[in-house]
Amino acid sequence: MKLKYNLYLLISILALVSCKDDEDPLPDLVGAFEKSEYNLGLGESNVDLVVSLTRATNAPTPVTINVVEEGNAAYGTDQDYTTDPPVENGQIVTTLAAGVDRLVIKLTKQKEPLFGEQKSIVFKLISIDDPLGQISGNADSKVVFAENPVSGGSQLSINVGGAAQTNQVFVDLSKQKTHDIARNSWDLGFYSGSDDFRVVLNYGNWASITKLDKTDLAAVTSNDTVGLSSQIIVGSFFPSGDAFIDSPDGDLSKTAIGDIANSEAEGKVYIIDRGYDSTRPPEAPRGWMKIKIFKSGSSYKIQYAEISSTTIKEAEIAKKGDYNFTFFNLGDDSEKDVEPEKSNWDLVFTPFPNVLNFGGPITYPFTNFVLTNRIGGAEIYPVDRRKRDQDGNPVEDENGNPVIDDSIADYDAFAQSDIDNGEFSVDRNVIGSSWRSVFPPAHHFDFMYYIIKDPDGNIYKLKFTAFVNESSETGHPKIEYELL
Repeated sequence: MKLKYNLYLLISILALVSCKDDEDPLPDLVGAFEKSEYNLGLGESNVDLVVSLTRATNAPTPVTINVVEEGNAAYGTDQDYTTDPPVENGQIVTTLAAGVDRLVIKLTKQKEPLFGEQKSIVFKLISIDDPLGQISGNADSKVVFAENPVSGGSQLSINVGGAAQTNQVFVDLSKQKTHDIARNSWDLGFYSGSDDFRVVLNYGNWASITKLDKTDLAAVTSNDTVGLSSQIIVGSFFPSGDAFIDSPDGDLSKTAIGDIANSEAEGKVYIIDRGYDSTRPPEAPRGWMKIKIFKSGSSYKIQYAEISSTTIKEAEIAKKGDYNFTFFNLGDDSEKDVEPEKSNWDLVFTPFPNVLNFGGPITYPFTNFVLTNRIGGAEIYPVDRRKRDQDGNPVEDENGNPVIDDSIADYDAFAQSDIDNGEFSVDRNVIGSSWRSVFPPAHHFDFMYYIIKDPDGNIYKLKFTAFVNESSETGHPKIEYELL
């Protein structure tokens, strides 16, 4: 009996060992800083430096980061900065608990640098104490303290919300900042410039609009929308559909709404298609509304209602001089913070109603579109390194890949002396969709990069380094840029 028991026990132990041997080994634990540089300007005191891991830790894991102070920066509550976890003897040494996939270092600037003074702290990821621990990517992350810091360049991941592209993301290159807003949070933008009265549509939801020959909002009903779906909806392939959206290049003299009436009596009624929450119109429509807009002194006045309602709402929209537009949501009757201040952004990642020529201009709902801040003063031109034939068409090799023209400088080689000021364009849609392909397998283009002049006159070169994630899902763009 004892022999049988011992034999059973031996078999059980061997089975357990065998099962353990059959388990999949853990992948490498790879870590890197999410960003290579941060700038803290006047009045900006806090920043989180994030070390991301490719998977969660499976046991307590020590991490060591060396700290190098530049420009006479010093640690302490009575000095320039403090951190959590703290710096001791020029290092941050901390242990991550099991089951976490990131380390967050909270840095607080304790005092402002003097005028014209710049101080910086470089955090160097030295070790991830795990048998499978590795460092790959941004091993260093630098925090710069300056009165008016201008980034020398960085790498940014843009949070558009994946394939659903639920966000519009505004990017300030000189500050290395991104500003995300829900793309369905607004309907109309009221121009704040003192030189004109203009109203734009929410391009991020593929909104469209048409003007009626009526001035009485209450007299407009759903009967007035009959047949409109086949005409004004973005993607309907209706000839001359571009008349129902704002000009893709961002020229305010070519908005769909056009000139703003001087008075309520003169104002015509418009029917607006508020667009779609889905990235596949006509799925998830936001519905029709009727609106009327006219001037009210130096402000705007808007009257609006559901398409068949006789209950008319009204709002006065003031111009805000520090911004390109004041934004308004017809659904919840409120102004919205959408764009940063007009000089504080350069690019926006967004869905967009572009115009294509199919025997005439038709509209098409694009995703993963990129615009520049035309109204704020940004300018741009593309650098396309593809070789062209005598007709100007790109040349491809036998495998269908583009042939590169070596006479055109690549991104790394492009220098300040290569800037061609005559090439800059104010058109906001220069990047557009030219940086990527959605046809399987979706990918970004290595042969394209861009030269951007921001509203403050800083000139950057910029390239895209990703469009899809590890699962090949679109909507995960990354950029790299450098000050020229």
